[in-house]
Amino acid sequence: MTTIWTIPIEHIGNLFYIVTLLVAALFLLRGHASGKINLWDLFTSTVADGKVYTDRRKVMEIGMFFVMTVSFYYFSVTKQLTDTYVGIYAATALGAAAWRDREQRLASQLKAPNGTSNENVPK
Repeated sequence: MTTIWTIPIEHIGNLFYIVTLLVAALFLLRGHASGKINLWDLFTSTVADGKVYTDRRKVMEIGMFFVMTVSFYYFSVTKQLTDTYVGIYAATALGAAAWRDREQRLASQLKAPNGTSNENVPK
C-alpha cells in the first residue's frame, strides 16, 4: 500500500500543484455561481448599449497567461527553468497590463463623432 511517505518528493510537488489548481478552480466557480464574480468578464466586454461581445484582447491575454503558466510549470518540473524564462514570463504579464492600461487611457481621451467623450469604452 502506498502512503504519502513512500511517494517520491517530485510527485508530492505535482500533487500539491494539482490540488492547488483544483481548489482555486472550485473557489472561482463558487464565486461565479453565487454572483460575486463573473468569469465571463475574463473574455467579454460590454458596450454602452448593453451588448456583450467577445473581446479579442482579453482572449489573447488569458491565452498568453495560460500558455506561459503551463510552460513555467513544465520548465520547473523538468528542471529547465532559467532566469531568462522567468524574466520573459514577468515582462510578458507586466507588458500586457501596461499596454492595456495605455490603450484604455488613450481610448477614453478620444472624442466620439458627435462631440461627446468616449467614456463607455469597454474596460
